[in-house]
Amino acid sequence: MNIVIRKAIKSDIPLLNKLDIDMHNYLGSQIGVKFTASDESYTEADFKKQNVYVAVVDNRMVGFITFSKKLLFDEFYGGKYVFLDDFAVDNNYRGKGVGKKLYKIVLDYAKKNKANIKVDTLVTNKKTIKLYKKLGFKPLETNFVLDVNKKLKI
Repeated sequence: MNIVIRKAIKSDIPLLNKLDIDMHNYLGSQIGVKFTASDESYTEADFKKQNVYVAVVDNRMVGFITFSKKLLFDEFYGGKYVFLDDFAVDNNYRGKGVGKKLYKIVLDYAKKNKANIKVDTLVTNKKTIKLYKKLGFKPLETNFVLDVNKKLKI
C-alpha cells in the first residue's frame, strides 16, 4: 500500500471535515456529546493558522493531522512545544502505518525546532492513550470538568 503524505489543499476540505466529524463523534460518544458539520469545520483560513497534512492512499484521503505552526512556550511542557491538535485515520486504514507516517511529520517538525510535542485526549479514549504511550508520550496533567448542567456521561 502506497501512503502519500502531503499538505492539505482547499479541495481537501470536505473530506477533511468528514474525517474530523467522525473523529469528534467517536470521542463525543464516550461522554454523550454529538457533533454536526456546523460544529466542527475546517476552512482555508485554518491552513494559515495550523499545519494541516493529509494521508492519501489510491487517490483517497484516509487520514489527517493538524498541529500548531507557531511554536508555543510553557515551562510545564519543557519550554518550546508544538501542539498536536487533531489526528485521525479512517477506521479501514488503522494499523496499516498511516498514523505513523502522519505523526512523523509532527515529530520531524518538533525535532527541527528543538521543541516538545503536547497532545491531549479524553481519559475514556483508551486506544488513543495506548497509541500515544507507544509513540513515547508520557501523561503530564489532568483536566477536570464540573458538569453543572448534567449533560455529559462522566
